[in-house]
Amino acid sequence: MQSLTRHLAISLLLLHSWSSQAATAVTLGNDVWSPYVEADGQHGLAIEIVRAALQQQQRMLTVQIKPWARAYRDVQSCNNDLTLVWYEASRLHEIRYSAPFLTNRLRFIKRLDDSFEYQDLARLAGKSIGVIRGYNYQNEFINNPSYHLSANHSLSANLQMLALKRIDLVVEDELVAATTIFQQRMEGQFIFTGPALDERKLYVATGTCNAEGEALIDSFNQGLTAIRANGEYQQLVDKYRAILQSRKSPVDINTIFPALRNPPFKAPLIPQQLAWWQATPASPYLR
Repeated sequence: MQSLTRHLAISLLLLHSWSSQAATAVTLGNDVWSPYVEADGQHGLAIEIVRAALQQQQRMLTVQIKPWARAYRDVQSCNNDLTLVWYEASRLHEIRYSAPFLTNRLRFIKRLDDSFEYQDLARLAGKSIGVIRGYNYQNEFINNPSYHLSANHSLSANLQMLALKRIDLVVEDELVAATTIFQQRMEGQFIFTGPALDERKLYVATGTCNAEGEALIDSFNQGLTAIRANGEYQQLVDKYRAILQSRKSPVDINTIFPALRNPPFKAPLIPQQLAWWQATPASPYLR
């Protein structure tokens, strides 16, 4: 009987220890935004960074793929825990922001045979520029009457119009553009020109209605600090740097991540590692 009591006490202690260490489930809703978020909900630079940071804090990430506008509404109403956002002060009453963990750079794309070089907005006079309908561009850019903005439903459609010379330029996040150009097999047709039109920090956000929201954001921030310190963040960045190096990308690899000027990652990639990149079309998005 004494032995049975001892075994029962040990079992209860182990059960308590296991339950205290069990990962807390966290849901993140977002649209497909390759290469930051892939259709399988497992791959993508942003997703893998968020997952790694939360794992440091015993939190398990589940990704739900849905239109971004709905994902944002679901965070506002606490039907999802997180989504990816750019900072807007007007949203502070409805969402809590994490620390920033990536930088998105919007750049102009031109045809390879075009001698035009972007320098500033004044240089765009008379140009026709492909943009994505619903995209959150800066006011100074969208309100300038000296050029024409041609709104379309997707980057792929804009690139087709650029190739056909129906528009002069396209503006897009450089990583998204480089990925889409590869997926659409349009390598060798386009090149980026000039400095970035805009640079925006990327955050995760949770709804202010979420009773656990402050603790969740604190956990992410602490986990982010941990993966930066232990090298896991850099490993993920290097992984995606290597993927871009493996194709004919119109991007200067060393400028994609402004805060990370390390030499390009040299590890070889096997074809299977690229299969999910080649199969996933890019989609329009709003942040």
